[in-house]
Amino acid sequence: MRLRLQIERSGQFYKSVLAIALPVALLNIFNFSVGMVDSVMLGQLGETAMAASSLGNQVFAIVNSVTYGTTGAAATLLSQYWGKRDLAAIPKVIAACMRYTFLICLAASVVVFLQPVAIMRIFSSDMAVIAAGAGYLRIYSLSYALYAISITLITSLRAIENVRVPMLINMLSYSLNIGFNYCLIFGKFGLPALGITGAAIGTLCARIIELLALIIYCKFFEKTVHITLGSFFCFDRGIEHRFFRLLVPITITEVLFGVGSTMYPLVFGRLDTGAMAAYSVSYALQQLCTSLTFALCSAACVLIGKAVGEGDRQKVMAQSKAFHLMCWAVGFLSGAFLYFGKNWLLGLYAITPETMAVTDNFLTLSALTLSIVAMEGMYAAGTLRGGGDATFNMIFTNLCLWGIGIPLVFIAGFVLHWPMWAVFLLTKSYYLIKALCCLVRFYSGKWIKDVTADGKFLKKTAAEPS
Repeated sequence: MRLRLQIERSGQFYKSVLAIALPVALLNIFNFSVGMVDSVMLGQLGETAMAASSLGNQVFAIVNSVTYGTTGAAATLLSQYWGKRDLAAIPKVIAACMRYTFLICLAASVVVFLQPVAIMRIFSSDMAVIAAGAGYLRIYSLSYALYAISITLITSLRAIENVRVPMLINMLSYSLNIGFNYCLIFGKFGLPALGITGAAIGTLCARIIELLALIIYCKFFEKTVHITLGSFFCFDRGIEHRFFRLLVPITITEVLFGVGSTMYPLVFGRLDTGAMAAYSVSYALQQLCTSLTFALCSAACVLIGKAVGEGDRQKVMAQSKAFHLMCWAVGFLSGAFLYFGKNWLLGLYAITPETMAVTDNFLTLSALTLSIVAMEGMYAAGTLRGGGDATFNMIFTNLCLWGIGIPLVFIAGFVLHWPMWAVFLLTKSYYLIKALCCLVRFYSGKWIKDVTADGKFLKKTAAEPS
């Protein structure tokens, strides 16, 4: 109890939380703003262009789920090595992460580039959407391998509590993305008006500049994460083994979650193009309102992992409970913001009155369930991940999503033909069930593992039950 009170009253702890969470939250909001501006610009071209880009982005979401797996494994391992102050191991972990992330994204890029039409047909039966999305996908796929290197460097910097520089570089990239997209979508400043294809080209150009900026910073200014071309091909058996112990379950979790998440827009896309547009808008606005909660998740993963690396189990539990309280409060306030601000936010989109009405219902349900979504995220991507409990998360994510959430949505949409709002509400069932499972796991204490010591449990102390 005494340590918990010290944590709750510790200015240093909350300074560390803010130092990580605030830049990440600002970046998330900025990223959302870019996505919203893109949606608004593409919305001027009609619902077909907006639906095509949204479905094209779902393909990237699947690819990105793999990078979440590789970089998530790296973040857990790096934060615990950072807690131990084992600086020699950090570049080796980064090299391992970059190697696998790059090769996976390169393979995905080749497949998507060669078969964009076949991939789009999985998500939509509307031929106009398929044609527009295929052209968008072919160009967008060229950025996947570049993104693999960028996200590895960004995650590595965050894991050692250097958040400000990646935030600034990301903001530069996103700002350029808006500018490039505006010019290429509408044909400004003498450039051709390319529509949805212009959005893909703009994103590719921004990714190139982002990667160059990160490489320059890491090579000349940040020596902790500095790696050379030679280190990319250098293998450390111990590091590789520990990395893979986390990589496999986290990647399986993220990939199946990413694929599972695309099942929801697939349902709405096949039910009605307007419903797909409504889902896209509501999902984007929910991402805005969870920016701060998922920034707290990033901070939790780093600081909890660091505490595990220090070998202080009491500190791990006390900090975790503080994070849970903060996340619940922020989730509640974010839900209130979404509910009371939905009319203003919807005014930014050029959609039909029918789609507007469906979107309004979706946003109301999102606002009411936002705290549950936030808590599931805190457990899965924050405290339990920082504690090294990857296998539990893999098992229960798949059970709750593929065993309960997705079947309910498919049955409600295609068999029972429920109203759109009821189908949308069932997309939230996964988060509720998973959060309850994680709550039980958290209080068991079995999730606290030193992954730098091959998953050794931190022993419970006599003072901990308080």
